[in-house]
Amino acid sequence: MLNQSTRPARLTKTRFLSILAITGVVITAAFFRADAGANQPVHATVAGTWSSIGSGGTTLASFMSDGRMILSIPVILITGNSPISVAFAGPAHGEWIQTGTHEFAYTAFALNSNLTVAFSHFVKLNATLKLNDTTDELTQTVTVSVFFPDGTPDGSFQGGAEVFKRIVAGQ
Repeated sequence: MLNQSTRPARLTKTRFLSILAITGVVITAAFFRADAGANQPVHATVAGTWSSIGSGGTTLASFMSDGRMILSIPVILITGNSPISVAFAGPAHGEWIQTGTHEFAYTAFALNSNLTVAFSHFVKLNATLKLNDTTDELTQTVTVSVFFPDGTPDGSFQGGAEVFKRIVAGQ
């Protein structure tokens, strides 16, 4: 008959120190991972809603975290030979991407109408965005391309720099 002990195996000193060292490494790694983002800005992206008050009126922009965006723009286009022609713009819908550190770009489209025509122009907006270091201001430079409903170009122009302020809940 074999001589088997009924006592549980004892931890050797080496085995105990190995388990203790592995446990220490795991706990230390967990603390470093939890602290890794502590010094990062809360809003290091354009995701959120922004407001710009300029000479043309107020512009509102909402950038969703999944890359979609909606832009409400006041647009007045001088069309035809009339000295005063009014165009109304629906919200612009589009997509945005990050192109660099604090740099972004978007392409969006809006439908325009006027007092006599329900759909007078199709407007394409290509913009570059620069987020400031404190992530509370966004500077936009945009190229606007205007098309007739049949897709024929009606013109394009470069917009001036526009500064947006982040809208923060509760402020």
